[in-house]
Amino acid sequence: MSQGRPRVFLADDHRIVTEALTLLLRDEFDVAGTFANGRNVVAAVDCQPVDAVILDVTMPGMNGFEAARRISAKHPEVVIVFLSVHTGRPYVEEAFRIGAKAYVSKPRAATELAAAIRSALSGVRYVSRSAWQPPVPQESR
Repeated sequence: MSQGRPRVFLADDHRIVTEALTLLLRDEFDVAGTFANGRNVVAAVDCQPVDAVILDVTMPGMNGFEAARRISAKHPEVVIVFLSVHTGRPYVEEAFRIGAKAYVSKPRAATELAAAIRSALSGVRYVSRSAWQPPVPQESR
């Protein structure tokens, strides 16, 4: 891990999400870059050292799972944290299978993301309890 505050990249295709996450994390982490797709965050990790990358699962160009595979293959020291609306055992298991250290459901970001990053950076896996549950279908009216 770098000296001082941990350096992180955020990758999500919704600008409002990356802006909100930057505000949420800026007191504890150095948000060194935000990216709208997996391809760009992979390229950035190749050029700049970071401690962690926070990835959305669904992004254009290259999804978060593929980005995580590529980052982990070339930079195994970089901690991968997923932050996604996709919940359920298959998503969480795939994330950990490819090397993630944390999986947080987006609705829990405000209360859990910083703790998940800290946990992952210290080598302890973190999973939002709500991430294990499949989404509840809305009743039709």
